Amino acid sequence: MVSPNFRSSTVADEAAIAALLRESLGLAPGHPMAEPNHLHWKYWEPRADWAGSRSYVYLRDGQIVAHGAVIPNVCLWREHRIKALHVIDWAAKPDSRGSGVALMKQIGKLTDAMFAVGGSELTQQILPIIGFKECGTIVTRYARPVRPLLRLVNPEYRSWR
Repeated sequence: MVSPNFRSSTVADEAAIAALLRESLGLAPGHPMAEPNHLHWKYWEPRADWAGSRSYVYLRDGQIVAHGAVIPNVCLWREHRIKALHVIDWAAKPDSRGSGVALMKQIGKLTDAMFAVGGSELTQQILPIIGFKECGTIVTRYARPVRPLLRLVNPEYRSWR
């Protein structure tokens, strides 16, 4: 059951979300992460693989006290298709204890699997308490394909090199 205090955000929430991110993450005024164009692109720009907002808020007394956004993913393994969400921009007002955890639990109900990468020291302490498990993988090298979608659809580019 979805909490009545949990909902997807709208563009009308932009200023409140930006203020929450600045306050809880200690961002300076004008920081790109809280700029309207950046927020719109991350949270509300239409995507073919996700309908609606990718940003969620938790409310107390009608005020936004926690926020989290998701990057949709799909994990294909044999005949299985697992819907997964990478949680980003998870933040809560310091004086609203438990609201960030409540928000994460509600986001978890939207998907088969969730993952989070990095985060503050406090985030790293909270994630295991709410069920996240450290995978122990340390990435030291990576490759960024220049045309990643082409690699998926064109057999000529399906080599491991």
